[in-house]
Amino acid sequence: MSDRTRQFYIPLAWAVLAFVFGWIGLQPTTQLAGQGQDTYYVVAHRHYAVSLSATLLLFALAYVGLGRIRRAPYRLWIAGLHLALMVIGISLMMSPEFGLRANGLPDRLDDMTRAFTFWNNVMAAGYVVTLLGLLTFVALAVVMLLDRRRTS
Repeated sequence: MSDRTRQFYIPLAWAVLAFVFGWIGLQPTTQLAGQGQDTYYVVAHRHYAVSLSATLLLFALAYVGLGRIRRAPYRLWIAGLHLALMVIGISLMMSPEFGLRANGLPDRLDDMTRAFTFWNNVMAAGYVVTLLGLLTFVALAVVMLLDRRRTS
């Protein structure tokens, strides 16, 4: 299998993840809106799911675009690390929220109760892991742009 063929695995994985996260994120809002519960939470959650999918698609386009502009292959292990860090970070951010909503977390809280402190820390760790994934992408782009190798 050629290196050019392997260069499309990462953008394809980003596009598939965008579809999966968007579909999973839009399912609860579609069901709630169908029941006439078109509240602020439903609309905000829908916009959050759509923006997350758009962000994942932008990463897919960035990988395709960087490869076309530079005409050099990117490092697959760095791209895979970026993908893994972003998926883990997004999952750590979103999963506890869904579980807490199912267990009775109200829509609006003025102050977070101590019972939810652990899950708040888990979600904060997800933000840190996502930031590490973003910095990995920046490092990949810098390494790729400074690389002297070219393919025709």
